[in-house]
Amino acid sequence: MSAREYLVEESLRDGRVVTVQRVKPDEPDTREQDSYSLSRSALFHKFLMPDRELDERELIAFTDSNLFQQTALFLCVESDGKPVPVGCGQYVRNNRPDTSSSAELTIGVSADYPRTELKAILLRHLIKLAKSEGVTAFTTAYPANSIVLFDALREIDQSVISVYAAGAFSLLLPIS
Repeated sequence: MSAREYLVEESLRDGRVVTVQRVKPDEPDTREQDSYSLSRSALFHKFLMPDRELDERELIAFTDSNLFQQTALFLCVESDGKPVPVGCGQYVRNNRPDTSSSAELTIGVSADYPRTELKAILLRHLIKLAKSEGVTAFTTAYPANSIVLFDALREIDQSVISVYAAGAFSLLLPIS
């Protein structure tokens, strides 16, 4: 299945079902919904800045999928017959020639759901897609006061190389 048509159902440990689907960049309503569905804390972890709502430019940058350089997935639950985003993850391939097989990873999830489990689900699917597109490593920065991403990495048994500086971890996740 290509990233363009990616749609998979997963069951959470508590029995709820979530859907992992590719972000459709031509649906602005979905972008708007995503911004309000994700907690301010999740947005802080994505942008490493004080809690606030995303402006339109940031929201487009976080959810737009240009499959040549960027892949983004929503994690959704069904509410009133419509998918409601509870998480979003993306990777953007680096354009520098010396890092052409690596990509920057970002993940944000709703505080209303089990965050470690949601991040682990997104990570598994993003790794699967990245591997199929020739990406060999993810890079990301993460605040030192949060262990959710580390717990998610442990849950999927993903190795990581981390460096701590200025209140944040810089992570390298090899994809094999």
